[in-house]
This record gives sequence, structure tokens and C-alpha cells, in this order.
Amino acid sequence: MIRYATAFLLSGVVQLLYWWNPSAPLLILPLILFLLLGSELVARRGAVPAALQAPVRYRLLPLAYIPFQLAVIAWATIASAHAEAVGIAALVLSIGLTTGIFGMLTAHELVHSKDRREQFWGALMLTGMAYRHFRVAHIFGHHRWAATERDAATARRGESFYAFLIRTVPSQVAEAWQFEQARCHKFRAPWLHNRVTHDLAIALIVFALAAGLA
Repeated sequence: MIRYATAFLLSGVVQLLYWWNPSAPLLILPLILFLLLGSELVARRGAVPAALQAPVRYRLLPLAYIPFQLAVIAWATIASAHAEAVGIAALVLSIGLTTGIFGMLTAHELVHSKDRREQFWGALMLTGMAYRHFRVAHIFGHHRWAATERDAATARRGESFYAFLIRTVPSQVAEAWQFEQARCHKFRAPWLHNRVTHDLAIALIVFALAAGLA
């Protein structure tokens, strides 16, 4: 259970740490490392293949995690309105880490699903991360050109992390836009059918709501 409770535990403990001390969520990084290591040790001792015996039950885990993580993001947005600089930094770091690790893993899993309902939940998680274009760039770009120079999500040999980060984020947006433009042209659909256009509009709405909550 520890292996699968880690994501829920880490995301949920942020509130407790924040109520205890607004700067305490900065402890979330060592907590992540500690719990991930602990869950890995437990998994090696236990029967991890048991997950393969109950695929439906374990499929519910990412579906349960998404509304939980989105609620945590909403709470942090509201809490940041009354926080000082250290508290805001702690929330940004802790929520950013849990969302970037567990939220992205969950979204990645579901956008690959053939079930449209699961795809919806994956896109909803990406909405909370303001990264909806990932579902287009990843599936049609990364999976096609992984480990080649054409893939915006693949680091170049000798490229530093920061250089990669600065390059990959806007490049993946541009890549997703190009894929969607090609799809619209193929099916003779107007440019408004470009999903990246929808993503940008939704992102603006999310930011406006966040500003309202804050």
C-alpha cells in the first residue's frame, strides 16, 4: 500500500506542513526522496506483480488521484493570497514538485489510454498544470522521433538541463501547433479546430480563475 499511497500522502501532507509553519512545505523535497526510496524497498520485498492480477482496481488509482491533486492546487492558490514570500515559495516548490512528478505521471498514463473518458481525465490534469499541449506533442512528436534531433522533448548530447528546459517548453508548444495545423488541413477543418488554440483559451480561463481565487 505504501507504494501506491505515496502520491496521495505527499500531496496531502503539504496542507498539514503549511498549517504547522508556512515555510515547512520546503521539506517536501526530502520527504519525496525518503518516501520514494521507502516505497521502492517495500516493492522489492513485496509482490509487485500482484498489480498485474487486478488491472481494473489499479486503473482507478490515477483516476482517483487527479481530482485530489486538482483540489490541492486550488487550495494552494487560495492559500497563497494570504501568504508571505517564504510561504508562497514553499507552496510553489511543494505543489510544483508533487504535480510535476505525480500529476504528470498520471496525466501521461491516461492520455495514452484508448478510452476517451480516461483521456478526458488526463487532459484535465494537464489543464491544472497549464500544459495541455503535451498530449499532442508527446504522442505525435516524442513517440515518433524520440532520441532524434527532430524531437523537441529529447535533450541534445552535452546539453545542460537549463538549456534543455528553455528550448523544450516553447518547442513542444510549437510542435503541437504544427501537428494540429496539419491535422486541420488534412480534414479541411478551420484553424479554430486546432486543439492548441483551445488549450491556450482554456489556459487563459484557468489563469483568470486563479487570479480571482487569489
